[in-house]
Amino acid sequence: MPNLRIVELDPLTDPRWDRMVERHPVGWLTHTSTWARILLRSFPHLRPHYLALEDATGELWGGLAAMEFSSRLTGRRLVSLPYSTLCDPLVRTRDEWLRLLEAADAKRKALGLAFLEVRSSRTADLVATTDGIEPRRDFAWHRLDLRRPLEEILKCISRRAVRPCIHRAERLGLRVRPLRRSDFESFWRLYVGTHSRLGLPVFPRSLFRRWLDELLPRGWLRGCVVEDGDQALSVLMAFVYRDRMSAEVIGSEASASRRFPSHIAFWDAIREAHALGLAEFDFGRTPVGDKGLMDFKRHWGTRCELLTFAFLPPSAAGHADRNGFSRRAAGWMCNAVPQSVLPAVSRFVYRHAG
Repeated sequence: MPNLRIVELDPLTDPRWDRMVERHPVGWLTHTSTWARILLRSFPHLRPHYLALEDATGELWGGLAAMEFSSRLTGRRLVSLPYSTLCDPLVRTRDEWLRLLEAADAKRKALGLAFLEVRSSRTADLVATTDGIEPRRDFAWHRLDLRRPLEEILKCISRRAVRPCIHRAERLGLRVRPLRRSDFESFWRLYVGTHSRLGLPVFPRSLFRRWLDELLPRGWLRGCVVEDGDQALSVLMAFVYRDRMSAEVIGSEASASRRFPSHIAFWDAIREAHALGLAEFDFGRTPVGDKGLMDFKRHWGTRCELLTFAFLPPSAAGHADRNGFSRRAAGWMCNAVPQSVLPAVSRFVYRHAG
């Protein structure tokens, strides 16, 4: 291991960052400069502070993608990364992690921020066992191993809770086709309707527009539209990067629930990921207290792991409890307002919760 120093850089202008992310074993789409650009254009209150491990030749070996989040209601903090399900520290060893953590905490103090929050999955054990870190594990991550025949994958999917739903959708003649940019309005209608029924805030339209503009041409965004005739019943969007596909968001028509368009959408995405030769399909982040959603993802034959949200200083871990209350309060608000008002309420929610 060469001697490494910590540098702060701008991922939007320094091409070394993306080259490092691409070859790093933990690198994921949310680490890239493209994702940074999408966040900064969609959420102007964010400020990037990307730290990297650099050797004497200028080559980067790892890093921490972090952004300053400022809110008059919930305070100012350094987060890796806001509005992102997964964004592990790009490290291979404990020494690399400790050096980046020390530098990030020094940056936090210099900026006068209340705390540092790091969200990890593949490096969760490394992060959670760090002295001075308070880990919270309030979210789960469900992964499906694709490195086996598709027939074997299907056999591991629940024959009572999932497979009959897929077969019924197929018998009813629901058609599945790839996602196109022109599907945006159908997606938005179904997405807002679904979140309104669940009492959840919605991300801004501009964020999804940028997904389509920035990620779809690169092949980093894939998805499908489930149709009955010319009516869109479900739209699923998934990230694809390196060896993984991650289901990020889905919207479905409430009146079509007994035709199970969401089940056939997920199955189509899994088959596509398998055909692409990817190693795994993940179902995204789930609050561990949401038993219905936890069971739904478990029935697909997935492996469940807990995500680690780490806080420094440790006293800041109480922020997770406040965030839990804030999520419940946001749910009450989103349940109480008409669907037409939900995007406006959500802008307020996401301005203060990252």
